[in-house]
Amino acid sequence: MADYEKSRTDIAAEEGFTGTFQGFIEWLGESLIYGGLRVHDPAPDQWGRLSTTIETFTGGFSSDEHLLGRLRFSLWLTTNWVRSERGGLDVYEFPDWLVNDPEEREWLEPDRGLVNDFYRVRTVRVYDRHDRDYVELAYDKPIEVVLLEPNFDVMEPNATLIIRPHRNPLPDPFAPKKQS
Repeated sequence: MADYEKSRTDIAAEEGFTGTFQGFIEWLGESLIYGGLRVHDPAPDQWGRLSTTIETFTGGFSSDEHLLGRLRFSLWLTTNWVRSERGGLDVYEFPDWLVNDPEEREWLEPDRGLVNDFYRVRTVRVYDRHDRDYVELAYDKPIEVVLLEPNFDVMEPNATLIIRPHRNPLPDPFAPKKQS
């Protein structure tokens, strides 16, 4: 591969993925070059509910590290994270209903190249340009912080900072299941 060519992992990290859980896992496995993932058979979790454990590992390749690193900031994966181990291993545990859900979700947003993160906060405080007065906004769900700058110019910043409720709120795992 020539230096100027993007790897399939770089392209995947930039484009993100929207689809079913099964499609996401297939896409992720095909996108990694030296890293990979291991999908375990469903088994009862510590509460006796059926869940699937998925392990991702980087293989030391920087593009794979970038893609898997972005997953750590995906709301869906962060809420199902179990542990990370030295050497680039991350372990996730997904409930059976999510693994088999036919609903399409945005598992990984396209990379905007700037800030794109989510946080659990109760209050956001925005100060005026003189650092004296501020406005406080209250949130009861995760928020998404996005810095958009479509026309990057070093001499004249023109970015927009967006703070909004996360667009893909997590469903209540204890809510009654939809009848088919």
